Amino acid sequence: FIQLPILVALYGALRNIPTAIDKIADTLRPVAEIILNSNESVRTQLTEVSSSLTAANHTTETLMNTLYSLPDRLWTSMQAVFTGTEATTIATNHQQFMELNSFLGWNLSQSPWEMIKEGFSGGGFILILSALIPLVSGGAQWLSFKLTQTKQSAQGNDQMAATGRMMGLLMPLMSVYFAAVLNAGLGLYWCMSSIFQVVLQVLINRHYRK
Repeated sequence: FIQLPILVALYGALRNIPTAIDKIADTLRPVAEIILNSNESVRTQLTEVSSSLTAANHTTETLMNTLYSLPDRLWTSMQAVFTGTEATTIATNHQQFMELNSFLGWNLSQSPWEMIKEGFSGGGFILILSALIPLVSGGAQWLSFKLTQTKQSAQGNDQMAATGRMMGLLMPLMSVYFAAVLNAGLGLYWCMSSIFQVVLQVLINRHYRK
């Protein structure tokens, strides 16, 4: 529970990266301006791709945030709406954006669940890679809980022991769910935090056994 405020703040920060990191903003701003300056016919086609692209209250900055979290398949569909130099600009900037925003093949702005859906149509490698974040996060949380249990807490029958066992199951499941549906940057943080927690607990247990 102590981690939750940090996770909420990190999620907010990751959703507003285009306004905080100039290099990423430079790749998304030209695309946002093309969309905002498009004619009514093009905007109708963009609405069919994703209604979030043509919201009436969009400014350049808010549209950049929308583009930041737009799935790759919708980027491809959006590019198909345009022709000529505009299509080329969108393709070039999307490629530059992906180079800046990827880590070990993960697009940090997309959720693992979205990347898993991409993997079903785009190849098994993406599918396996994307499934690792929620699975490792949940598995590390469960292992950490097991490492913190004593014989007394594991075998106890009182209400506190029962609550502890329930939390030991609930927290890993929550970790799997949130790491799957929120953007991969947050899931990667949670995953590495859980792994660090396991390593720390192993060292603590080894120390107290002596």
